Amino acid sequence: MVTVGPFYDKTDGVTIETALTITNERITLTADTDGGSAPTNILDNITGATSATANDLNYITGNDAGMMQLELAAADTNRVGRMFLSITDAANHVPVFHEFFVLPQAIYDWLTGVIVPLPANVTQLLGTAWLVPGTAGTPDVNTKLAGGQTVSAAGTVTLPGTVASTTNITAGTITTVTNLTNAPTAGDLTATMKTSVTTAATAATPTAAAVTGAVGSVTGNVGGNVVGTVASVVGAVGSVIGAVGSVTGNVGGVVGVTFPAVVGDALIANQSTINSNVLSVQTSVDDLPTNAELATSQASADDATLAAIAALNNLSAAQVNAEVDTAIADAALATAANLATVIAKTDNLPASPAAVGSAMTLASSLDLYHADIQFTDDGANDEYTITWFKNGVRVTSGITVPTVQVVKRVDGTDLIAATALTQIGTTGSYKLTTATVTTAGEAYLVITAATIDAGSRSFSKLISRDA
Repeated sequence: MVTVGPFYDKTDGVTIETALTITNERITLTADTDGGSAPTNILDNITGATSATANDLNYITGNDAGMMQLELAAADTNRVGRMFLSITDAANHVPVFHEFFVLPQAIYDWLTGVIVPLPANVTQLLGTAWLVPGTAGTPDVNTKLAGGQTVSAAGTVTLPGTVASTTNITAGTITTVTNLTNAPTAGDLTATMKTSVTTAATAATPTAAAVTGAVGSVTGNVGGNVVGTVASVVGAVGSVIGAVGSVTGNVGGVVGVTFPAVVGDALIANQSTINSNVLSVQTSVDDLPTNAELATSQASADDATLAAIAALNNLSAAQVNAEVDTAIADAALATAANLATVIAKTDNLPASPAAVGSAMTLASSLDLYHADIQFTDDGANDEYTITWFKNGVRVTSGITVPTVQVVKRVDGTDLIAATALTQIGTTGSYKLTTATVTTAGEAYLVITAATIDAGSRSFSKLISRDA
C-alpha cells in the first residue's frame, strides 16, 4: 500500500480535489529492471477501482490534502530496481506521478532497523574468489606471513590448548625453563614495549612488608611503626613516640612538652616586673567609688530633678497660652485673623442653598451654553443637525432665530451663508438639508447661532467629509 497524490484541479493546478470518481482514473506502472533493456509495463493504463481488485485506489480517511492510497499486488513489485507510477484523469485533475526504487528484502530490513547488522555474503576477496571452507560457516586460514616473515610448515601444525609453564618449545615438545633460548634482553625491547612494562609495574602498586636500610623518600601513608631515625617528614603525622629533630607543617594531636630549666630561670628573673604590674591594676580598682559614695554624690542631683518636675505641675495660664501660640505659629495653623479673612470672603457667596443638601442657584451670567453639531452626507446632499445645551442639559424650548453658516477653512469664504434652521418636530433639535455639498479633502467651520433666554448664543465646530 503506497500513498499517492496530491490531486489538484486541472483548471488552476492548485485547488485540491477531494471528491474524484475513482473509476475515471487510469493507472500505469512501469519497471526499469534490466540493464540495456526497455522498461517493462506492469500496469498499462488500467481503470481505477475502489475494491475487489489487486490495485484498489481510495482516498485516505481523514486526509484533507487530496491524498489517496493505492494497493499494489505482490506480483507487481516482485522485482528490484526503479519503478515509475502515473495516475491520470485529464478531464478533472492534473497528472499525478511517483518514482519508486525497490530494494532487496535484506537491505530494506537493515535500513528500517528490522535487522542489525547488515547481513554479508562474501564471494570474493580483493577480486579473487573466496575458497570453499572445509567446514561451512568457518573460513579456512592460510597464513603466508607473520611479522613480515614467511611462514611455512611441512605438514599439519597443531597448537596446544594450554602452555603448562614458561618453557621453551623445541621440536614440538615443551622442556624446562633452562632450555629457553634466544630470550629477549633489554636491548631487544622497543621503546613502546618498555613503556608498557613500566606502566604495568607501576599500576601493580606493590606493598613492602619491611624495609631494611636507607629509604630515599616515601609517597603515601606508612601503616606501621618506623624504627630508627627519620631525617625530616613533610605532611601530617598522626603521633610520634621518641625524639623529633624538627617538624614542618601542622601537628594534629597532642604533644607532651617538658620545658628545659632555662625557661624556669627566665620566669624567676621577671617575677618583680610581673608583681609590679599586678599592683598597678589593684590600685586602679581601689579608686572606684563604693555604693554609699555614689548615693551621697547623687543626692543633690535628685533634688534638682524633683524641683523641675514640680515646676512643670504649676504652669500659669499665661505660660500655657504663650506655648500654644508658639506651637500654632510653628505649625502654620490658622489664626483668628486668618479666619476673619475667610469669613469676609464667604459673605459674598449667594444666599442659596437655604438648607444643607439643597442645590445652589448660580447667577444667570454664569450659565454655560453650547451646541452639538452633527454632519452627514447621503451621497447627494449634506445634512446638518444641531442640538443646544444649557449647563449640560438639553434645551428643548425657548430657542428662536436658529441659523447655521458653513465657512471654507482654506480661504474663509462662505460655502453656505447664514441660513435658517428647521426644527425636527417638537424635539428642540434643528436641521438643514442642502444640495450645496462640501468637497472631499477640505475642512469647513460650521457656525450655529440662536437666541436663548433673551441672549444671543453662538457655537462652532470644524468638520470634513473625510472625517
